[in-house]
Parts: sequence; C-alpha cells; structure tokens
Amino acid sequence: PVQYVNGKVWVNNHTHVLKGKAGIAENRFLKYAFSQIDMTPYVVGGGRAKLNAETLMNIELYIPVDFLEQQRIGEFFSKIDALTEYYADQLKKLQEIKSAFLENMFA
Repeated sequence: PVQYVNGKVWVNNHTHVLKGKAGIAENRFLKYAFSQIDMTPYVVGGGRAKLNAETLMNIELYIPVDFLEQQRIGEFFSKIDALTEYYADQLKKLQEIKSAFLENMFA
C-alpha cells in the first residue's frame, strides 16, 4: 500500500518514506504514480515479501517535467479520493438506515 502523509508519523522498519525533491517531484503526484506500479517484480523474500531500498530507488517513473502540472494532477486525484471517501460514508449511513427500517418493519 502507498500512503500520503503530512507531518509527523510513526512508521515501522518495513516502511519506506519518500519525499520528492523540491521543485522536481511533487509528493502527492509521487503517491499516485507509485500506487499504479505493480510491485510484484520488485519484491524479494519467500514468506514475507520485501521491497528493499536499492530496488525501490531504481524503479523508473515517468513524471511531467512541469512541477505545477504534477501538483495539479496530485490535487485532482486527492479531491477524487476525498469525494470517494465522503460518498462511501454516505452510502454506509444509508445502508444502516435501510437496515433499521427493515428491522422495525418486520419485527
């Protein structure tokens, strides 16, 4: 899983923390770019799959040269994620309401 975080976080020793170079690679854009890569060919280990740092740093990404374009793309997908989360919450609430109505109706 690929996550975008801002601020202080507590991570374990199986986590890679990446930060884009200022003015070259935008963090949110990197989050979405990495989330679209099938990491299967890059992981090693039998029982517990692991992505080592050396391999991670050699994964090629195609990114727009224009930093502002990267920002716009990252913001665009962040907004879609926020909307998806909002509507998923709304759907869950509606399903709970429906369930309550059905329980009361047939109780």
